[in-house]
Amino acid sequence: LARPLRRILRSVQQDGRSAAVNAMRRGERSFLFISPTGTGKTEVLLGVVREAMTSRPEKLLMVLADSNILVDQLATNLRSLASRSGRSPGLDFDLVQWGDGMGVNLSEILSDVARRKQLGLKPLVVVSTTQSLKASISASPDSAQARQELARALSFLGYDEAQHSGAPQTSRLLRTLFEDTEAHFFLYGTTATPMHSSNSITGLFQNRTFWAYLDTPRSYASSTRREPNLTVIIDQLAAAARLGDLTPFGQFHFIDGADPNRPFFVSSTDLGEESTRY
Repeated sequence: LARPLRRILRSVQQDGRSAAVNAMRRGERSFLFISPTGTGKTEVLLGVVREAMTSRPEKLLMVLADSNILVDQLATNLRSLASRSGRSPGLDFDLVQWGDGMGVNLSEILSDVARRKQLGLKPLVVVSTTQSLKASISASPDSAQARQELARALSFLGYDEAQHSGAPQTSRLLRTLFEDTEAHFFLYGTTATPMHSSNSITGLFQNRTFWAYLDTPRSYASSTRREPNLTVIIDQLAAAARLGDLTPFGQFHFIDGADPNRPFFVSSTDLGEESTRY
């Protein structure tokens, strides 16, 4: 049989994974990885899941997304962790996928996690749409108790395309889980933008944001945080383009939120001498 291909991460992916894993090891509770679309955020997520799975295998790991297509992709990517990659051994775990039209029973999952912990069985990973998770909680006889039990059973809660976590109902659910007095899970988000509509999601992640191409594991550990604004976004896109990680553009075009009829342009020639490279 052919050996699985080894994943070779770019330096920006290695930095993001290292910063998140180190944050988890320091006992921090949250991390938001911000990187432009198409720059390998999923690989960083997989590395963080691997760390969570090996450090607290007796607990439940859950990864959320807002569409069935994303859940399908996440499930496929997570299953790849069972295969050896370079020096990293394959992991032994079970995966359950929830989505529209699939049977969703939160109480059965929580009972299974308790059984696995008691018997020392392999960890369980649940990949779900946020809609399915909310529906499973609402269908419970006591939704408040279901939220409490879920919060205390989790070791890791990941959110792909985390800008959607800013939706009011989803944000309330995540805050309730995170703020449970006996919850200790690690909340991880990955997104190309920390904005949902006109609201920032950084507060949900305790303002623990890592901007790919701009931050390093050392700068992140120093607790210096960047505010999500237009300047930071332009700097990030320009840095990614310089490294060849983004398709070249002649212009970046943003719409000023204060006046939707007044466009804001940044020409590639304004990015300095490096602009000749793209």
